[in-house]
Amino acid sequence: MATLEFTPAVLIDFVAIIVGLVSFGLIYGVREHVKKPMKQIFLMQLLGIAFQVLAIAYTLTFARFKLYPIPGGIDIHHLLMLFGLVMFVWSFRKIYEQRKIFNI
Repeated sequence: MATLEFTPAVLIDFVAIIVGLVSFGLIYGVREHVKKPMKQIFLMQLLGIAFQVLAIAYTLTFARFKLYPIPGGIDIHHLLMLFGLVMFVWSFRKIYEQRKIFNI
């Protein structure tokens, strides 16, 4: 049975999802106005944000509200967070590789 208790942790999760979606929209808007080398970097950052938001939504759905049982009994929250972090690190590595273009 689903338990819809709105605790402070749930409020923080909702705020984090809203911040993630707004951040995604802002970066996506900027991505449309940059040249090709930077578009790939922005795409990686967008994927990083998407994985972070998915991890929080997963936690809300399966752990906090218990709307559904955890699929296969495996909690993939940390795996989604890891993928998001990898995308951020990879994007910054790409920025470092492009440093001559940006005169850094």
